[in-house]
Amino acid sequence: MGSSKHLTTEMALAYLKAVRVEFQDEMEKYDEFLNVMKEFKARRIDTGGLVERVKVLLKGHTNLILGFNTFLPKGYEISTNVDDDERENYDEFLKVMRDFKALGIDNEMEQIVQLLSRL
Repeated sequence: MGSSKHLTTEMALAYLKAVRVEFQDEMEKYDEFLNVMKEFKARRIDTGGLVERVKVLLKGHTNLILGFNTFLPKGYEISTNVDDDERENYDEFLKVMRDFKALGIDNEMEQIVQLLSRL
């Protein structure tokens, strides 16, 4: 994680919730996202492999890609072609992440949060 980033557990939880909400009609994609995170945590894939797999999973979901980039080390960000409207949506997404406080989490979510906080 870059030293200029101030990430919180709430931000990671809000991001996971955003992924889950985005894929509520495609839960297999959300489950795959969680599996990729677990593989990374177990060191079966490296950061580059994580980025490549997440890039495929989140293709077409610019806000989720930009949100995921927030947790990546410098130099590993997934590139996007973001226009002004998308940037505004992303800024709003970040505001929601910062404002999001209360989540009921289970152990699996907690593990993912720990993983995201270590990126």
